[in-house]
Amino acid sequence: MKKYRRQLPSLDALVFFEAAARNNSFTHASTELYVTQAAVSKRIRELESRLGVALFQRDGRKLVLTDVGRRLHERSSMALEYLEDACRLASGEELESIRIAANSAVSLLWLAPRIRDFGLSEYSANVNMFTSDILGDTMIPENDLVITYGYGDTPGWISELLFEETMVPVASPAYLETLNINNLDNLSLNENVTLLKKLTLLEYERLAPDWINWQIWTDKTGTTNFQGCSREPCRNYAQAIGAALNAKGLALGSRGLIDDELNSGRLCVVGDIELSSGRAYYLSHPRKKSLSPATEMLRQKLLSN
Repeated sequence: MKKYRRQLPSLDALVFFEAAARNNSFTHASTELYVTQAAVSKRIRELESRLGVALFQRDGRKLVLTDVGRRLHERSSMALEYLEDACRLASGEELESIRIAANSAVSLLWLAPRIRDFGLSEYSANVNMFTSDILGDTMIPENDLVITYGYGDTPGWISELLFEETMVPVASPAYLETLNINNLDNLSLNENVTLLKKLTLLEYERLAPDWINWQIWTDKTGTTNFQGCSREPCRNYAQAIGAALNAKGLALGSRGLIDDELNSGRLCVVGDIELSSGRAYYLSHPRKKSLSPATEMLRQKLLSN
């Protein structure tokens, strides 16, 4: 028989601790819980006494979790969220819904697999994913989370770095095998005219002025290896990556976005010329909109990948 009543501290103590840890403040926790600061402090002392460990380091007004406190907060916050969902379901309420938006490439290549993992976890919620390559369609306050591209300085939004943009030529091993090549840096137009003519560059339309396609990439890197190559137009970046996976040619791959394909071996980097654009992908949310518990859980998961 489980002996929860003997082994677990009171639920109230864990609720008070979670609020204090999340806010890094007894004062903010007391405001959130509609109690006095003294009440929060007392419950935390009782919890520390019950567990026999210090959960916070107190340095004047500064409140910092200890290593033990940090581990307890990670697990207890998830447990409390799970309990809240269980109570919501028992009362007939639906799971919390989260709205997240991204462009087509991010949605298909990076976000969708992670939303699937989140949906299959014990912390799942209803996630509505909206996809558009028009920035104005995604940057609306109705969305809880948006994956943005640029410099992380969108006014009115809090942005956290996911990964920086570095563009590299990629192809499937099957495509390279048909051409018997593994390193484009050794190619020169004069010596390998026949081979270069066999290469197909998977090009896509630049839907925004800061997007990088083959023309921009070759101009900025100064390489002349691709002057004799044919080009196959694609509707967008995601289609170009799809064509590369199907051994149709070389695509420009953005590290981070295609890490899953690179790690699995479905795509490989060709050569060692790469271009860092100075831009990056960020996970953003409206500055004036507080995150729900489920949205915060999804945020943490996406930032950890």
